[in-house]
Amino acid sequence: MASGIVSEDSEEFLVQLAWLYFVDGMTQSEIADRLGVTRLRVNRGIGLARSRGLVRFEMASPFAATVDLQARLAERFGLRFARVGLANRAAYDAHQAVGTALAYFLEEGLSRGLWGSIGVSWGNTIENAIRGLRTRSLPELEVVSMIGGTMSGVSFNSFGVAANLAQRLGARHSVLAAPIYFETHEMAEAVLASPPFREQLRKAESVDVAILVTGDLSRRSYLVRDGLPCDVTLEDLARGGAVGDVLGQFLDRQGAPIDHPINRRVVGVPVDRLPGMREVVLAAAGPHKVAIMAAQMEAGLVHGLITDDVTAELLLGEGGR
Repeated sequence: MASGIVSEDSEEFLVQLAWLYFVDGMTQSEIADRLGVTRLRVNRGIGLARSRGLVRFEMASPFAATVDLQARLAERFGLRFARVGLANRAAYDAHQAVGTALAYFLEEGLSRGLWGSIGVSWGNTIENAIRGLRTRSLPELEVVSMIGGTMSGVSFNSFGVAANLAQRLGARHSVLAAPIYFETHEMAEAVLASPPFREQLRKAESVDVAILVTGDLSRRSYLVRDGLPCDVTLEDLARGGAVGDVLGQFLDRQGAPIDHPINRRVVGVPVDRLPGMREVVLAAAGPHKVAIMAAQMEAGLVHGLITDDVTAELLLGEGGR
């Protein structure tokens, strides 16, 4: 028997067992050999350490308290997965928790080498996630923009998001070097039929994972506020049945593009291509976005969801109506 061990329930012995088992990762047989005791005694000691509260488990993840929400969201909307971050309800920010959750998702996939290409749209949520990523050197990875940009130079513009993410990851990037909307459908059709744009759209539709954001039909949406053509109004879109947009295309409550000229002037991956892509992930949060988020998931436009717990609870309520 190991010297210095007075009894099998002494705190010193139990802590030693727990450390070897939970921290050092030794098996019970290895611990028994190390301490010169029986395997049965090790087993009993580990149980005692747990029952006395000498061992406590903490999940080092923002998703620990949201496992149930994730499972219910995936089941309700037929998703491959859902990730839910914990929002600060006292000072709610619709971009913060979901941005952190998106950063965790990207870190996990990048660490496992799952992707050779990442498609991105734009928005504060992705910009927040970029700030949470560690710097890497991944010269074989390509970040691909899935939508045109605005003339505004803000960092969460599609051009800025693609460039900033690529810089953080040490990756290559390519963009749809065009405005979000052309003046007419004929102009958009002609430009997108040209070889450079046709190749860029093909590349965007072939990415290993696409990260999308979405906007509602209000002035809180960056697209509505600064990206719409001057001849298109919120009232006009609302009359057409729109509840929000994805990739610049306005959808109704069933997730179908509304019959409006704006959807034929857009520069971006068509929404009807999304279900057939490898993996499309919607990263969005906020009570004002619940209707458009639910519409996309009900229509099967996305395969995965990243959001916060406030929005998750509302989405489950929305789904029940």
